[in-house]
Amino acid sequence: MRGSSYSQKSLSVSGSSRMRVQSPSPSRCRGSSYSRGRTGFQGQAVEVATEIHQHHANEKEEMQELNVRFAGYIEKVQALEQRNAALRAELEALQGRFKGGPTGLGDEYEAKFKEMRDLIEALTAEKGAADIERGYIEEEVEVWRLKLEEELAIKEEAEMILREFRQDVDNATLQKADLEKRIEQLVAEIEFLKKLHDEEVADLLKQIEESKVTVELDSDRPDLAAYLRNMRAEIEAVAARNVQEAEKWYKGKFDTLKEQASKHEDQMKSMKEEITTFHNQVTDLQNQIDGLRARNGALERQLEDMEAAHLDKVAGLEDIIAQLESQLCETKVEMGKYMADYQELLHIKLKLDAEIATYRKLLEGEEKRLGISVAEGLSGAAVTEERTTSVSRTVETHTAIA
Repeated sequence: MRGSSYSQKSLSVSGSSRMRVQSPSPSRCRGSSYSRGRTGFQGQAVEVATEIHQHHANEKEEMQELNVRFAGYIEKVQALEQRNAALRAELEALQGRFKGGPTGLGDEYEAKFKEMRDLIEALTAEKGAADIERGYIEEEVEVWRLKLEEELAIKEEAEMILREFRQDVDNATLQKADLEKRIEQLVAEIEFLKKLHDEEVADLLKQIEESKVTVELDSDRPDLAAYLRNMRAEIEAVAARNVQEAEKWYKGKFDTLKEQASKHEDQMKSMKEEITTFHNQVTDLQNQIDGLRARNGALERQLEDMEAAHLDKVAGLEDIIAQLESQLCETKVEMGKYMADYQELLHIKLKLDAEIATYRKLLEGEEKRLGISVAEGLSGAAVTEERTTSVSRTVETHTAIA
């Protein structure tokens, strides 16, 4: 705004000075001098000459001061041009960093972004592989779990069968004990009956021997001793047969029970072996399942660690991207400021160049005016005074703006 106001003032002053230079013509001055007469003309010439000498002295001082100010303006313009060149070089460097070149800021950030994207893709692929492996392990664990359930069902069925066999064996053992007790009771009873029969036979024989009565029987009546002997023989034969049959029956029953017990023992032994085998298989399966669970837990923890590390890396990369974007925005803002400063300085430079050209024209006009003769100086005294005033106003305005 200051430069523009200065340019408008300087142009208006220069325009007014030109109009004033053209307005007073020699014909008008001569007409006025001839109307006054020779005497007045000579006195006025002396006064004008005196004023011209004073104006020349004042103009020298003003020209020296103007030269000093002009030198200051030139130094200021050179400083502004140097600053302009520095800003232009900095602007070109920033543009080179953003637009092209192997050392550009855009290429540097693009390389970092590419590296981060590659890292994110690698972590994503690794996570996908871990998820696939986790799915395989879960399927394998599910298969082994089904096998374990089947083996547990087989184990429960075998334990139920074993409990039934144990109950049968217990029942057979109880029956065996009862039969053994009955055999012992029957043997004791047989022994008791045999002993009682022997005692009765002995008593009968003793009574027969002690009775010394001779009884003569008729021929048609049987012999009592023969009858008793036959009875005794029959009783002994029946008793022996009963004992043999009882012993045979009890022995067969005992052998049958013993055989059944042996069979049950073999079945119990085979069932125990099967139960032991099943128990070992269940233990092995349980160990495998525990191992798979531990492996699955380790993989899940590893996956969680990878996810946490991935999230941390992504967060770090996002922070870096945000910082880079912030730096990029700041750089763009700074470059915009530099561009605005550059445009402003360029505008000021153009205005200064225009003002310097105007000032140079004014100086050239003053130099030409100072080379004019005295007669012409008499006719242009008013013009010179007006130009000096306009130049001084222009310089003062420029100084106030600077």
